[in-house]
Amino acid sequence: EEVKREFMLAYSAYRKHAWGADELRPISQSKSNWLGGMGATIVDSMTTLFLMGLHDQFNEGAQWIAKSLDFGRRPTQSSTFEMVIRLLGGLLGAHSLSGQQVFLTKAIELGDRLIPAFETASGFPEPHWNLQRMATPENRSPKATILAEAGSVQLEFRYLARHSGNAAFERIADRAYEGILRATKQGSHPPLAPVLLTHPHRTPTGVVPSRFSLGALADSYYEYILKQYLLTNCTQKRYLEHWTSSMHVANKLLVRETKDFAYLGDQDNGGFSPKMDHLACFVPGMLALGHHKGGADRSWLNLAHRLSEGCMKLYNTPTGMPPDF
Repeated sequence: EEVKREFMLAYSAYRKHAWGADELRPISQSKSNWLGGMGATIVDSMTTLFLMGLHDQFNEGAQWIAKSLDFGRRPTQSSTFEMVIRLLGGLLGAHSLSGQQVFLTKAIELGDRLIPAFETASGFPEPHWNLQRMATPENRSPKATILAEAGSVQLEFRYLARHSGNAAFERIADRAYEGILRATKQGSHPPLAPVLLTHPHRTPTGVVPSRFSLGALADSYYEYILKQYLLTNCTQKRYLEHWTSSMHVANKLLVRETKDFAYLGDQDNGGFSPKMDHLACFVPGMLALGHHKGGADRSWLNLAHRLSEGCMKLYNTPTGMPPDF
């Protein structure tokens, strides 16, 4: 209930001061439309609202989505990755939980507008995309592809393919994933991938010299590998094998132990850096999921506990708020 109250404190402030905008600027109590003004907070909160039993707020959000969410209205360019995980993911999560057709209809419309962003030589998505023009912004030439941006779209597009009957959605997810697999074979610690890969218009795909990490720029890629296995009802073992082998390399390369806890650092040409991202605190949950659903042995659960202890240390601050690093 305490978590629910804290959520409602933030959501109510958004509803009062920034309803329909992407997010609230809490200090100035003004609106921010960093994702093109498509009500990102509403769409991204729908699953949380449903799971917390906040059905009045959920229904209000559903009405806004049905009447006001228009992907072709604004001629702005936004992050392809953020549109997939927040807008497409939010719509599909709401559809999965509620079964309401409006969420799937909107998701199909958004998916159709995003497909051309993945029609690159490599299969990696354009990093920014204009939904109105269905084109990449002018004068933007990406120098590299961020690992998480190419590897954290597969769940959404596979689900969308399954429920829309349009196999094109799954094909673009597969192309991006296979491009990463080909690229990591050229790296120094396969199947672990560095945080940067070659740009979308280069083929064959490859790696760009950069750090290895389970934190920023990489994090959700590894989560998605495991969850792709779960999404197939645990039938396609190649995803589980890929995830397991990646975690074995990460354990050797990125995990360090102290007397009381474990933590995750980064690895680059300069060696190991004992800098842990707060973003990497999803890893204990991922390892526990791999143990319980993927059959990973008990040692992974033990490591999850040790890393959780390390993550808790990040909150030992005067405010109780953790730093980013």
